[in-house]
Amino acid sequence: MKSWEIAKYLLDCKKDIDSIKYISENVKLISNLNLKGILDSRLRDFYIKIRVVYDKCLTKSQKKTLCKTDIVLERTLHEADKNYAHKDDDYIPSEIEFEELIRTLKQRIEHCKEVCKENLPKCLTLDYVSYDRDLYRFINGISPKVEIELQKKLFPNYTKTFKEVMGKNYKTFDDIENIKMINNPGDYGVIMECGLNFYEGLQNRQDACIRINVLFDKNIWCSLKNK
Repeated sequence: MKSWEIAKYLLDCKKDIDSIKYISENVKLISNLNLKGILDSRLRDFYIKIRVVYDKCLTKSQKKTLCKTDIVLERTLHEADKNYAHKDDDYIPSEIEFEELIRTLKQRIEHCKEVCKENLPKCLTLDYVSYDRDLYRFINGISPKVEIELQKKLFPNYTKTFKEVMGKNYKTFDDIENIKMINNPGDYGVIMECGLNFYEGLQNRQDACIRINVLFDKNIWCSLKNK
C-alpha cells in the first residue's frame, strides 16, 4: 500500500476524533439520538483503521517487540484487538469522560503518526476541528432539499454538469480502494467540494487531496494556517 493510501486511514481516524469532539460539545442537541451507538461506531472506526496503519507500516515481529516497551502502541493495539476487531471475554471496558477520551485518542493517533512516519507523506498534518457532517445537518435541520438550495446560492455552477464546466465528461474517482481497477487515470476526475461551512470544507479538501495523490501519483496537501 502506497503512503497516501495509508494516510487516508490515518485521516479517517482524525475525523473520528473531530466527530467525537463535536458530539461532546452538542450532547443536549442530539440527546434524542442513540448517542452510545454513534460513539461506539466512531470509536470502532478509529481503532480498526489505526490498526490498519500499524499493520501496513510495521511487521508482526516489529509490533511484538515494540509492544514490550511502547505503552501507547501497546494500549492502542490492545483496545483494537480486544474490543473492536474481536470481543474477547477477558476485555474489561472503562468509562471515561469526553475530555479524557479525546485527549487519549489524540495521543494515540499522534503517536501512530510518529512511529509510522517513514511510511507516511511528510506533508501530512492532523488538523483537528469540532465537526461531524451528519450530526451538523441533523442539528441544523438541513434536509436534502434545503442543502441543494444552499449549494445553489453558495456555488452558481453547482447544478451544471462536468461537460458544461470543463468541456469533457469524466468518471468520478471517489474511493481510493478502487484505484486497482483503474487503467487510465486520465479518464477520471476528483470532486473537491467546499461543503456547507469552513470545517467541512477543510475535511473535504483534505479527502480530495488524498484521492488526487492516489489517482495521479501527486503530493499535494492543504491544512490550517497557524494563526
